[in-house]
Amino acid sequence: MDEPKYVFVIVTVVYVFVFIFGVLGNVLVIYVVCTLRDMLTPTNIFLVNLSVADLLVLLVCMPSSLVEFHAREVWLLGAAMCKMTPLLEHTVAHTSILTILAISFERYYAICNPFEVLYACTKRRAMKIISCIWIFSIAAALPLFFMTETRRTKHLSGEMVIICRTPVRGELRVGFILVKMFMLFLLPLVILVVLYAIICRRLRRHVLKTTLRTHGSRRQVIYMLITIIVLFFICLFPIKIMTLWSIFSSSQDKKAMGLEGYLIVLSFTRVMFYMNSAGNPVLYNIVSTKFRNACRRAMGCGKQPLQKTGSISRQYTHVTGSRRPSRTDFQETNRQDYKRSQERIAMASVIHVSNHLNSKDIVEC
Repeated sequence: MDEPKYVFVIVTVVYVFVFIFGVLGNVLVIYVVCTLRDMLTPTNIFLVNLSVADLLVLLVCMPSSLVEFHAREVWLLGAAMCKMTPLLEHTVAHTSILTILAISFERYYAICNPFEVLYACTKRRAMKIISCIWIFSIAAALPLFFMTETRRTKHLSGEMVIICRTPVRGELRVGFILVKMFMLFLLPLVILVVLYAIICRRLRRHVLKTTLRTHGSRRQVIYMLITIIVLFFICLFPIKIMTLWSIFSSSQDKKAMGLEGYLIVLSFTRVMFYMNSAGNPVLYNIVSTKFRNACRRAMGCGKQPLQKTGSISRQYTHVTGSRRPSRTDFQETNRQDYKRSQERIAMASVIHVSNHLNSKDIVEC
């Protein structure tokens, strides 16, 4: 059977598009957060970790996948790369879901248990959590390094070629794949649904007790995080189904699919997996106003935040026109400014106690 050429053309174009936008977008996220000090928050540190993981997938796994695809499943990159590619793909997938869980728990504490947020959500603690996430993710994916192998087999053309496969034979290997899928895909999904249901319920309950700006900031952050979660599970769901099908389907089922059907399904699952790595920066720009403004500032295209001027010039421009304020005027204005500042501090304390959370506890991503 002739190989469908249109599949290779479409897949190549999509791969190149996803690669370019994914690399540029994730580099931009890292640059913006690391350049602007006000963006270096615990939540954004976790998002940078997501971008680093996505960059590894795009720069290492995606090119090797495209080479293998154009080589008609013949492996040309050596035994070491054959073992490293699935290890890195699964490590990054684990890192992504665990990072999303960490962000979600951080938001849960910030909104539902605000008195614990300073303890639970510091930059140093975020870095420690990220280190633990990477160690655990590598450990969970390490068995795949030993399961994956290169072997010689007869190609469709009749020639003997080298392929790269991760055979799942025996109860132990099947059990490992199923447990890993449950612990690092299905269970996190359930936890995230429960967490955000609680968070959304809390936000609706306290909507009348908070300022419009504070509530809008909270809602925007939660909306962005929910969108990231939905993108993650939608993009990884097809490859999980493909994995289960390859484990439990018979050889007759695979032959019945045909070469064209197999290539289309395989290409779709891989493209969806890589789109998750390229899609997060797009979501940040679409959903988050603060991130869009930060991008403009980092690129020198937006206005830098202006320092607030005192009320002296505003007050006397409005009241006295061009009259130069006297020393008595300055003293009176200073007393008024001090009184207003004390009133603002007192009001902020009242709001913090009544709402259990002030606007600074919400990290606008």
